[in-house]
Amino acid sequence: MTTGTEKAPKASPIVITAPKGGDRTVAPRKGAIAKAIKATGKTLSAIAREHGQNPSQLRRLAADQVAKVDLVRAESIAKALGADMADLFGEAVEKGTGKAKAEPKAAPKARSRAARGATQAAADQAKAGAVQAK
Repeated sequence: MTTGTEKAPKASPIVITAPKGGDRTVAPRKGAIAKAIKATGKTLSAIAREHGQNPSQLRRLAADQVAKVDLVRAESIAKALGADMADLFGEAVEKGTGKAKAEPKAAPKARSRAARGATQAAADQAKAGAVQAK
């Protein structure tokens, strides 16, 4: 009979060996990763430990909180989950192919009341000089 003071043995640390990088990304399909994890019958940590995956990334993928994943990482995740790549992720796209952001228009500089008055006075003087010249 145990008294409840005994602790369970510590699990070995997770070593992340999954590849990363590349020049293409894929978008995960909503709910597909969570279904694939559940279909394995293993815990998320067990999958990460066995296949060198990042458990935090798997958790975010299962919760549909990730917008895109590097293609090579997505392939290793699909292999770890024993699922087809097309079932878990969308079409691959090149990195950086999004449209460049438009240059923001320079906002007109705010001028003080004195500066506006001086500009108006100069314009008035120019008009008066033009009238006198006629």
